[in-house]
Amino acid sequence: MVEFATGLLFLVAILQHGLSWEFAKMTVFSALLVVLVVTDWRERILPDKVNFPGIAIGVLFSLVVPVGDGAGAFLVRLSGIDPLPVAAISLLDALLGALAGGGLLYLIGELYYLLRHQEGMGFGDVKMMAMVGVFLGPKLTLFTIFMASVIGALAGGLFLLVSKKESNYELPFGTFLGFSAWVAPYGGIRVLNWYLGLFP
Repeated sequence: MVEFATGLLFLVAILQHGLSWEFAKMTVFSALLVVLVVTDWRERILPDKVNFPGIAIGVLFSLVVPVGDGAGAFLVRLSGIDPLPVAAISLLDALLGALAGGGLLYLIGELYYLLRHQEGMGFGDVKMMAMVGVFLGPKLTLFTIFMASVIGALAGGLFLLVSKKESNYELPFGTFLGFSAWVAPYGGIRVLNWYLGLFP
């Protein structure tokens, strides 16, 4: 099933991008996500041996395939620095994505610990979202977290209702993050534009 799912994700990537660097980036990203999703679902861990190489590979891809988030270009304009090469702006987008994804989950985990005096967010989730961030940039990374939170709350609530497990049952949040991270590059911008369009 894992190999079949990976093949389907590769098929979507080539239909969307053709044989290109974008296709290469999405196939690697998809393969990383499949490993993380399945491992977190079965073992409740998100291995460093996947996350750390994923971060390095994502950074390298940002030098070849523009992340195109816009946050890096905005900061460059705001700072008054002379226009930077596309690769440099893309790298900045990747680093900002890692900071947004990993940093937000780290803050949420720390706040939860202060309020409840127990861990509510594994550090593997933080490292996973840093990896997702270098591939997607800050906007789609934040969209990933939001979408995963909604899906996780709905699926988790339904699971607890059906299974009659206690409310402190540990759900594999990385699984929901991985699914949402794969969806984000294909539909996240449209959803974000629709959502922002609701506000005058």
